[in-house]
Amino acid sequence: MKSILTLGFFMIVLNAVYAQNGTKNFLDQNYIELTGSAEQEVIPDRIYIQITISEKDKKGQDSVEYQEQQMLQALQKIDSALTKHISILSYSSTYIRYFFKKSEVTKTKKYELLLKDPLQLAPVFSALDELEVSDVHIVKLDHSEIKKLQQETKLKAIMAAQEKAKNYAKAIHQSIGRALFIKELDALIMQNAVPETNVVLRKESFYSDKRDISCPTIQLKKIMVTAKVLTRFALN
Repeated sequence: MKSILTLGFFMIVLNAVYAQNGTKNFLDQNYIELTGSAEQEVIPDRIYIQITISEKDKKGQDSVEYQEQQMLQALQKIDSALTKHISILSYSSTYIRYFFKKSEVTKTKKYELLLKDPLQLAPVFSALDELEVSDVHIVKLDHSEIKKLQQETKLKAIMAAQEKAKNYAKAIHQSIGRALFIKELDALIMQNAVPETNVVLRKESFYSDKRDISCPTIQLKKIMVTAKVLTRFALN
């Protein structure tokens, strides 16, 4: 009984405060509710490539260690920094036993290479092709300032909602007041799946500093960042 009396007294005091300040409860105000959305595309400046080398890839069955050394030397010729951005994802060996010939152990090694310049993509693919490394593909696209882009997109979505509210209110000869409620509806979506690429690999010397006709043509899928918000503005 005491708890009920206390709650009732609190509600009376709260209503008295609202009455003194002349402030209306949120539900008592006229408002307009709508969603705002925004999106922007950016060219990725972080390209993640997965490379797999195996002793089975070549007729001579060069060891994984030898192929790795060749790969690192080729990357070093393209850009000395590339060897700092390659890491090992997995290293496995498979024992194969035959009845009529010598059993063998096949080793496989997977790497992830980070490219910070889209122009490096074609030389890297071409170099690996020269080394007969066939299992190479792009696994992820990203951007170095993706957090900043996400924040910018959120703000654009809010401003879009405000502009829409103004236009709706104007159509009925009214105006909007302050924002009463803002809520993100969708998480920001970054489309960084395996992109559609058009890489023309050429056998010409790509170690030259000259960017002439031998330079491959590359088309990378852009990253899409989107945001959507639910808003309520006071309607005057």
